Amino acid sequence: MRDVQVLDLEELAGALTDGKISTGQCADALTATQQFVHRYLRGPEEGPNGPSAVFPPAEVVALEMLPAF
Repeated sequence: MRDVQVLDLEELAGALTDGKISTGQCADALTATQQFVHRYLRGPEEGPNGPSAVFPPAEVVALEMLPAF
């Protein structure tokens, strides 16, 4: 299963402004975010966007079925 990370755009902008990440790293994060949106969140009515996948992935659904702590 892939790691899932939350993207906070204000934090991303701050890291770029403060020199903690490079413009290339920022661009990579934005590109990956857009690819996620295209793959998992856009509907067919929004036009061709490449192969889509079911969201949430089956692995996440299985975790949701576990009892709460």
